[in-house]
Amino acid sequence: MDTRSEDRSAFDGSPALAAESVASDAQDTTQKYLLFAAAFAFFWLTASIISDSGMRELFGADSPQYEQLANGEVLDRITRFHPVTVAISLIWVKTIGAIFPKMWPSDILTALFALIGAIGVWAASSAFSLLVPKRLVPICGTIYACSLGVWYFSSIPESKIVSGTLVAIYIALYLRLRLHWTLRGAAWLTLVLFIACLNEIVSVFLVAIPAADILLRRGIDFRAARWIAIHALASALPALFVLEIIVGRLILSEVTDPARSSLFTMFWYYIERAEYTWYNIYNFILNWFVFSIAAPMPLPQYVDQPISYFEPALINYFRSTASSAVIFLMAAMIVTPLLPMWRNSFRDFLPICLAVIAYSFVRGLFFFLYIPGESLIFTPSVVLAHLIFILILFANSRFPAKATVLVLFAVALFLTNLNFMIAS
Repeated sequence: MDTRSEDRSAFDGSPALAAESVASDAQDTTQKYLLFAAAFAFFWLTASIISDSGMRELFGADSPQYEQLANGEVLDRITRFHPVTVAISLIWVKTIGAIFPKMWPSDILTALFALIGAIGVWAASSAFSLLVPKRLVPICGTIYACSLGVWYFSSIPESKIVSGTLVAIYIALYLRLRLHWTLRGAAWLTLVLFIACLNEIVSVFLVAIPAADILLRRGIDFRAARWIAIHALASALPALFVLEIIVGRLILSEVTDPARSSLFTMFWYYIERAEYTWYNIYNFILNWFVFSIAAPMPLPQYVDQPISYFEPALINYFRSTASSAVIFLMAAMIVTPLLPMWRNSFRDFLPICLAVIAYSFVRGLFFFLYIPGESLIFTPSVVLAHLIFILILFANSRFPAKATVLVLFAVALFLTNLNFMIAS
């Protein structure tokens, strides 16, 4: 490594593979455009299928409230906590409605969320391009697009896919920043974090990624710690001010419901009603890490609550060939890089893999404390983190048929979740 480059920044130290991937050639760009277009088409088509089946409220989704935005109606609850999603939706519906007056407002709205989900696929592909061989980038991007947490929530009006896409953009920007530190890049990263916090305040947990990554690569670095602190405060505090003062007190001052009046009162409202049982722990872990990637069965069941969720049982995956293949291949991709004959030097990749898992753990711990009975609805923001952990070490291992395994996994995942979308 160029020591002069290391002197310029406390955040350098990425692998040579990433350095070669920064300047994407025309073929890479074309592949990303094609994947973006395909993701948008599938998400929007799926939106029509789910709408016709009346299954837009699975996993505790608030899609009926967001659907009212198609007619210009704004509800205080979603505006109070997700103003970015509300603002984007209103602007989009009004603008596209004026351009295409014959389109149904509901179709215009679902097109927006399909577009946001497709942008997330583009961002995820950009992140993978810095972590895996170029020939594997389209496959990894397809796997991200086919994951349940991304696919389903891109096909219904919900703020969670907005948060998920902002997370994908944040990770992609950070991976470039760790490769080549610039003040402009840091400013863009902070802006994305601010918007993410404004849409969902707990997005501030994203700072766990640079914090853990730098700690693992460089040890205690006060210069880096100072930047991370500034980065976090410059994003979270302005967002908190907007949510609590501008939106909460000036715009929606008449709201007195403790579940809607304040971020803090809402947090304690749910904490007081939470049940921390072994069943809830097991259910949360399965939804958070496994069900968010692949649906275990075609239709969710009602499980001890009035919200439609999957039965917390891995055995359900083995009821079909496709879902069985998903579990088998996922386990194989995790184990293969650990075996001596295929193990590679993961010194350059392991820190970022552990960093994204640290972020997922912190976010997951918060939502388990906050609302342990529901978890899948909050997973669009951690799907990319989980896939980075699963795919990156495997993609950089010495296993000779990596592309074949990844393609098989992508096909099995697509068929598994397609079965869910159609059945829903």
